[in-house]
This record gives sequence, C-alpha cells and structure tokens, in this order.
Amino acid sequence: MIVHTPSRSSYISTNGGELSRLISAAIVNKEFCELLLTSPKVAIATSYYGEPFHLTTEEQKLVLSIRAATLTDFAMQLAKSKQPDSQPDN
Repeated sequence: MIVHTPSRSSYISTNGGELSRLISAAIVNKEFCELLLTSPKVAIATSYYGEPFHLTTEEQKLVLSIRAATLTDFAMQLAKSKQPDSQPDN
C-alpha cells in the first residue's frame, strides 16, 4: 500500500515548527539524537523519514551554536535562546 503524504518542500519555518520537528526526531530516534548532539550540521542536513529540515538561517546558527551532552540540555538551551529578553518594568 502506498500512502501519500504532503510535501514539506515549500514550508519555511517562521514559528519554530522545524525546531520542534528537529527535537522530536531526536526524541524518537536515538541515532539521530546522538548525531544532533555530536554533529549538528550533519543532523540538520539529514532528512528525517525522507523529509528535509527547513530551518531559517537564524535557526541553523542557533542549533550550531549549542553545545550539549544531553538532549535535555540541548532543548533547555534552545528554549532559553528563544525567550524574549526580559525588560525591567517602568
């Protein structure tokens, strides 16, 4: 049986959806998780189940800047970097 899935090739990440997809792939696939932690550039370039990751340039730079030994640490650094800067109330 052939199952058709919609192509994501025209999708451009603007709300972090592809970052979530990247983390999800690492959660469900131990080998991909290890690749993300040790060789993030290769992980980004690797498609997951035939679907490439479509990260913005900013998202790619962010992923490549993270140094983490565990996926939990990776996700925490990613979440922290996506938070808006705190501004003092005046």
